[in-house]
Amino acid sequence: KVIRQAVAAGKPVLGICLGAQLLAHALGGEVRANGASEIGWHKISTTKAGELDPVLAPLGRLDKVFQWHSYTFHLPADAELLATGEICERQAFRYGENAYGFQFHLEVDAPLVHRWLDLPGHQKDIEAAGLASGKDMIREHTLELLPPMRSVAEDVFNNFLDLIGRPARRVHHPSR
Repeated sequence: KVIRQAVAAGKPVLGICLGAQLLAHALGGEVRANGASEIGWHKISTTKAGELDPVLAPLGRLDKVFQWHSYTFHLPADAELLATGEICERQAFRYGENAYGFQFHLEVDAPLVHRWLDLPGHQKDIEAAGLASGKDMIREHTLELLPPMRSVAEDVFNNFLDLIGRPARRVHHPSR
């Protein structure tokens, strides 16, 4: 209800992963199990709308983004699909001018990726995705793919702030 009210009031909303699923659900889209988990680095493509989007256009510079989810969403009516993936078709959408949902994780840094890989509660997810022996591969891919993703993430998040009105001062938050 709160998400729906915020969107209806024209408030800026950015949902990442579960947040994108909650945003889609609040706006009438269905959320369901994806059938296959996406954990690690996966291919992504922007749609034509994504290439032209004032916030997400920089995503077109990337081939892969970091993922960690097993659920997906169907787009709400009137939402615009901005990015697609091979395992999970709907990766990003915009609803109206100020509401965005990203299934992928542009916000991660290396310590967070490593923490997620090492969390005991995540071991079942990793094994279910058939990646128990692939944790080292994800770490290697993180070394290679994280720097360009962080550059794109900075551009995307700055575009979002520009769209909604940048706060008077910038606050730097260290990694969780």
